Amino acid sequence: MNRTTINWDTVKARIAEGERALDKSIDGDPEYTQAVYHRRALQLANRQLRSNEEPGSEPTLLFTIRTESCGVRLADVAEILPFTGCTPVPGAATELLGVINLRGEIRPVADLGRILGMPESPAANSGYVLVITSQDRHVGLRVDGVQGIRLLSAADRKHLTDAESVLPARFVKGWTNDLLILLNTPEILNHIFHQEA
Repeated sequence: MNRTTINWDTVKARIAEGERALDKSIDGDPEYTQAVYHRRALQLANRQLRSNEEPGSEPTLLFTIRTESCGVRLADVAEILPFTGCTPVPGAATELLGVINLRGEIRPVADLGRILGMPESPAANSGYVLVITSQDRHVGLRVDGVQGIRLLSAADRKHLTDAESVLPARFVKGWTNDLLILLNTPEILNHIFHQEA
């Protein structure tokens, strides 16, 4: 009969991690509470927007990167977290800030401003992480601020030509009349994972 060997150090580490997470939720850790509120707000907003949705309309998360207002499809955003730093990865591309432990899963975090060729943020150690999911890939994108959620109709969205783009055109899906830049999250994720390879 084969017996499975139990690695007690791993078991103890997992129990300790669970206890820390429980302590945070009980003690009212502000960062943990804010992350939970953001996740719940996204779920509620998505549900409400779907009920008011017109054909061709798309719920969009609005945020800022440096001086630009940008948006991504709300369906691509798994959650929003306050950015409190991450663990650097030696030899990684400059766009990759490092990795974070998200409930036991290691997720890369990239600086979206660097990907888009923008100057460095004066507040590089603050802001938010948008956890983006596409084709079973998950990555955190650091942004400077989160503005809210907006339902964009097809008439609101304009396609961008290369000549009109102030950012790398492959990362931009389009824009709105009020100069909101709509980003192409699958293309951004392709770029990040290609850099890692």
